[in-house]
Amino acid sequence: MMGAVSIGALAIASTLALSAGTANADTPDVAAPIAAAQQIPATADAIDDAAPHDPQADFNAALGQGATQFGLATGVGGLVGGLTGAAAGCALGIATGGTLSALVSVGTLTPLGALGGCLLGGSTVGGVGTILGGAAGGIPVGILSIIQGANNLHAQGDL
Repeated sequence: MMGAVSIGALAIASTLALSAGTANADTPDVAAPIAAAQQIPATADAIDDAAPHDPQADFNAALGQGATQFGLATGVGGLVGGLTGAAAGCALGIATGGTLSALVSVGTLTPLGALGGCLLGGSTVGGVGTILGGAAGGIPVGILSIIQGANNLHAQGDL
């Protein structure tokens, strides 16, 4: 306990001595080298840190952006077309009893025939809907992405 008190008294006394300016004369001034290192010479040359223009990187960026937009459009178009085609195909399959060609009467339609017709119609028309939806979404967006990429390359001086 006595040691902790004497260490605390020494810390307070040394702090007071440093703040009063009675520090040891042998202690070097540590602020002087830092101030000298932070000075900027009067003859400092301007440095151009701008990266050189890379037309290939601009082309790759435009191509990547167009591919992303086209992929997103075909994916969403295929999803919407597939779901719409599956719903319409299921209804068509139930109405035709799985034949997808001739309507059946309610009296001759069995629950198993309705289920089979729904599965057959949904898968057939849903597959076609996926292809048509992907094309309907992807083709216009692909064309517009090519135009946008060409405009960006032209604005950057690459075309």
